[in-house]
Amino acid sequence: MSPLVVVIGTFLVLLFLRVPVAFSLGVAALTGWLLSPDPIPLLGLPSVMWQGINSFVLLAVPFFVLMGNLALTTGVTRRLVNLAAAYVGHFAGGLAHVGVIVNMIMAGMSGSDLADAAATGTLLIPAMKRMGYPTAYAASIISGAATIGPLIP
Repeated sequence: MSPLVVVIGTFLVLLFLRVPVAFSLGVAALTGWLLSPDPIPLLGLPSVMWQGINSFVLLAVPFFVLMGNLALTTGVTRRLVNLAAAYVGHFAGGLAHVGVIVNMIMAGMSGSDLADAAATGTLLIPAMKRMGYPTAYAASIISGAATIGPLIP
């Protein structure tokens, strides 16, 4: 049996037994390391792990999330919601349209779908719930609209 099958099986069995995901991943990775035909020396493991995450591209992710949080705390997101509500708020399902438009504008500013969803979701999902939208529908509108973030330059 190949080590890959054993690693995936170990991971799935641990998840099925309700072991937390972090521990399941750790045990599965340790199993793969032990079963590997050419294991990385234990002293070289931190270096290999660092090389995996030492990327200039990955540096942008926390800054995109920071930008979304700054937009939320400074009130930019609330102003964008008011602007979008002035344009499409009077239509049927206007708050859902507002969510899509605000996510499009945020996508142009941040480019990160996670930052867009965090910045607009914390403001719009409670408002949608107050207006009678089902929680699952409100969350799906925001998360679906936030996926446009990487597409808008």
